[in-house]
Amino acid sequence: MVIMALALFFLKPVLLLFGAIENILPFALDYTGIIALGIPFFTFSTAMSYIIRTDGNPRFSMIILLTGAILNVGLDALFMLVLKRGVLRARL
Repeated sequence: MVIMALALFFLKPVLLLFGAIENILPFALDYTGIIALGIPFFTFSTAMSYIIRTDGNPRFSMIILLTGAILNVGLDALFMLVLKRGVLRARL
């Protein structure tokens, strides 16, 4: 939660430091803000993946991580390209 709060608080200066230009900055703020909100969930899933692996079931851990990655790519394409929802909201 602390990392998420820091990421959201310093979002604009970090994006400018990494070279975001004026016309790209609003889109980068939208997208990176959503990613920053997911930091606690990503941390939890990574920790659970390591716990499942050390429990002796690496195949299940791999299946879970691959399922999440494939769903992410598929749903991103569906919402952004097919439904025209954009990254944050509908752009009319």
